[in-house]
Amino acid sequence: FKYRLSPLDSEWVDAGSQRSVSYNHLSAGDYKFQVTAGNADGVWSADGASFSIVVRPHFWERRSFQLLAGVMLLTSVAIVVRRASHQRLRRRLETLRQQQQVQQERARIAQDLHDDLGAGLTEIGLTSDFGEKLKSSAEETSEYFIEIGSRARELVQRLDEIVWAVNPRNDSINSLAIYACEYAQHLMKPVAIACRFELQPELPELNMSSEQRYNLFLAFKETVNNVARHSQATELHLRIFTQAEKLHFEIADDGAGFAGSVHAAGADGLRNIRQRIERLSGKCEIVSQPGQGTRVSFWIPFVIPEGAETKSV
Repeated sequence: FKYRLSPLDSEWVDAGSQRSVSYNHLSAGDYKFQVTAGNADGVWSADGASFSIVVRPHFWERRSFQLLAGVMLLTSVAIVVRRASHQRLRRRLETLRQQQQVQQERARIAQDLHDDLGAGLTEIGLTSDFGEKLKSSAEETSEYFIEIGSRARELVQRLDEIVWAVNPRNDSINSLAIYACEYAQHLMKPVAIACRFELQPELPELNMSSEQRYNLFLAFKETVNNVARHSQATELHLRIFTQAEKLHFEIADDGAGFAGSVHAAGADGLRNIRQRIERLSGKCEIVSQPGQGTRVSFWIPFVIPEGAETKSV
């Protein structure tokens, strides 16, 4: 016997007396199998026999699948490239944002140093020069020295606040709470106002920049300074806690209280408190009645939207 499988076999294959043939791993396609036989005298049949074979492709061998796989591959490559590009862009934007924050922080520190420390030192210098040139009694001269000492202590406290605000180790809410308590206790001691602190254990970490943290402290500072100067209170109660994914500060006193609106004339300090908190995407509530003390509550969200705080008031 001789056989061939077109178009796989280009020539006839001599099978001897074997009556079977095997093909392995035929590719998909149309084939024609031919066989012819010969006798012992070497005479071969003229026509032989033939039949057609159709090998169906596997699904991954189909052109439609290959086209779809090619499209998916190109799409995957495009997604990977786009994602990598977006990641690079995000890193670049984050770097630019951090650089902008650094520049803003430097500008704010320079402004604070110029406005507060510069003006205070100028005032101390002018007072000293005026006291030196003026021929006054010992009692009047002592008053100048007292004024200079008082202003110098204010500047030292202001410098401590600036240094505390820019120190990245103080970015936690626990640090803010401790510093607020220490500040209130130091401020209330000369005016004989007792302090009672109620702090939630294990306060969570919040995503706050140093400027945002500093402005939250300034709102607190304005509040307790109002208590020290105007309340005539005997006790200040400070609560710091979290609730409904918000950080709460509550400052209450048992002082004289006041009547009227926060927007009334002469209430600039209260308006400043509210404006600072609103810049942090928070809310502020001030409740007071004559003879019933005052309670100032403000709260800010755990995650402050980027750009919510732009500058100090």
